[in-house]
Amino acid sequence: MPSCGILVSLNMTENILNNSDVDSCSVEQLNDSLLSVVIPTHNEEKTIIALLDLIKAEGVPCEVIIVNNGSTDNTERLVTAYQEARPGFSVRLEQSELGVSNARNRGAEVAHGEHVLFLDADTRFEPGFIAAALENFKLQGLDAAGFDLVPDNDAKVDRLMLYVCNKIQNLMKHVPGGATCIGAAMLVKTEFHKKIGGFDSNIKFCEDMKWAKMAAEEGDFGIVDECVVFDMSRFRTNGKASFIIRHLRNVFSFVFTGDFSEDLKREYKKDRYGNKFS
Repeated sequence: MPSCGILVSLNMTENILNNSDVDSCSVEQLNDSLLSVVIPTHNEEKTIIALLDLIKAEGVPCEVIIVNNGSTDNTERLVTAYQEARPGFSVRLEQSELGVSNARNRGAEVAHGEHVLFLDADTRFEPGFIAAALENFKLQGLDAAGFDLVPDNDAKVDRLMLYVCNKIQNLMKHVPGGATCIGAAMLVKTEFHKKIGGFDSNIKFCEDMKWAKMAAEEGDFGIVDECVVFDMSRFRTNGKASFIIRHLRNVFSFVFTGDFSEDLKREYKKDRYGNKFS
């Protein structure tokens, strides 16, 4: 597992209208090296601006595609204001049908970049992350990849939980038909994503695992040697222990049967995008 530094907590920008500077991450730089950052959002008003500021500070040629996925809070208004205040920073707002797979697929569909970096709106990373991730991705000769995650706090249980998840995805990439990844952060060649059909919108849990499996079957899948900070508060709805148990059961179910059992789908109450399971 790669070494990850300690990140400084970021406060959300309260007034997003006071900064209209232009940086190198502009729409005029659309070319073969462009990166498309796709961020699905569902009620992310507390986190989206901090992530946009992080991406902007990276200074790499990119476009950011925010896919609003049925938000009922101020997410859309904040993103729109951010766009208007920073005309030299390419931020686009798209809409999609409910569901994280639909949101990610919509973002990839309209992407201009050679690569797509999928990020959840509550993720964070260290300075230089994007350039280093792209370099390592290309160095490994990958078509698609996941990332190791570190928690946004020092709680031992959270560090243990993500340590287990990281170990699973790093071990499973060596098992035929067993590739998996954690959907909070994924990197893929844009055309390759389209080739494998994107994310399966018919499943609501472990869609990232199925995507990784398809990527491994059709090309080269791996884990990039850069870490992403993961917001552990998302487990308040379904619980950390139950998530780990379901995830492990789904890993083995999918590896050995090629599908997820119906009882596992029903047990999962709802995802962070508001999809409820009956």
